[in-house]
Amino acid sequence: KGALYLTPGLPIQYKVKNFTKPNLGKIEDNWDLIKTNIRTTIRLISRFGFSDKNLISTLALLPIALYLSRLGKKNFVESTQQADVLNQLLMEKWLAIVLLKNAFGGSSDTTLKNLQDVLNEQTDFSVFPYEAINRKLGIEPSFSETEIENLLGTQYGSKYSYLILSLLYPGRDWKDSTYHEDHIFPKSEFTARSLSARGYPSDVVNAYQKHFNTIANLQLLTDKENLEKNAAAFDGWLETRDVHFKTRHSIPVMSSYDFSHFLTFIDNRRGDIKAKLKSISM
Repeated sequence: KGALYLTPGLPIQYKVKNFTKPNLGKIEDNWDLIKTNIRTTIRLISRFGFSDKNLISTLALLPIALYLSRLGKKNFVESTQQADVLNQLLMEKWLAIVLLKNAFGGSSDTTLKNLQDVLNEQTDFSVFPYEAINRKLGIEPSFSETEIENLLGTQYGSKYSYLILSLLYPGRDWKDSTYHEDHIFPKSEFTARSLSARGYPSDVVNAYQKHFNTIANLQLLTDKENLEKNAAAFDGWLETRDVHFKTRHSIPVMSSYDFSHFLTFIDNRRGDIKAKLKSISM
């Protein structure tokens, strides 16, 4: 699919009839550039934490690969020039947003062809043309109230959870680190037996279990941080963190982070996350 998409003048439908001898000749002539641009795209998005676990549509990578082929800049992924870094972050945010909006969930060939046309029409490739692409996709560059409410209900380990969490860390340097989804209040404390043992009535048990596995109780930690935290109680572990930890992880300011205040924590953090998602715009 990528070979067809990244070779000028070829149809993009993955059908046997499109792999004629002349077309295969064009692909062969273009093979080195195809490999380079797909490899560069994979390296770029993997450094932002995308993987087969959260990349909902691999086809969404093809417009990025086509853009990089037009950009034609060697060592773009490794570049530390400010303009390149900002462009990389722009592509990372765009990819997360379009995946969360399921922009590639319909007629993929039509969508890809439309975006190919958009990119072919560009004359300036210094910045990823997200505005033109979003107009063609027919999506808003921000989230509606309904979309945000749906995102807040996303569960741990789902195909969307990492994407949502990644948007909460706009200033993070994703490169050269591995990040894990972590339950802020350890999930081991939310079994019906553990909650009942604390003397909580059934309605409180149900409320705790409703929210513990959602975005409001999740954060992204480095693999080292996650290993250190393990199943430690959050209030005690929080005391060992640096002064910027709360701000960095959208932790609401509270007088106590004891387990008994979990529902208050959830209400406050949902509000904080909602405000952040509202502010996100391409």
